[in-house]
Amino acid sequence: MKNIAPFTLSIILTFLVSLNVFAGTETETIKIQTDAVCGHCKERIEANVVKLKGVKSAVLDVKTKVLTVTYNKEKVDAAAIKKAVTETGYSADELPGNDKTRTSLPHCCQKDGHGH
Repeated sequence: MKNIAPFTLSIILTFLVSLNVFAGTETETIKIQTDAVCGHCKERIEANVVKLKGVKSAVLDVKTKVLTVTYNKEKVDAAAIKKAVTETGYSADELPGNDKTRTSLPHCCQKDGHGH
């Protein structure tokens, strides 16, 4: 009977920690349109998005051109994530990529580049 109290306490504590970890977590999918064509694009977009405070992960499927971002909605919002993508030189849903940044990308990663 003495072992039940610590066991129960540990289960309650684990549950409370789990709630805190997942509280405020959102997943957003962003269409990158036609700009992301290769592994370099993928790396560049993912790296710039995960730099944002509150972003837990960012994964771009180059084939479907969909960026899936998991983030803490109390620290960052979808608009800031899209802005990070556009500042990298790529489109994010309806928002066009920053032209100045895009022209500094390798030719294959530019909007009308040929890919790898």
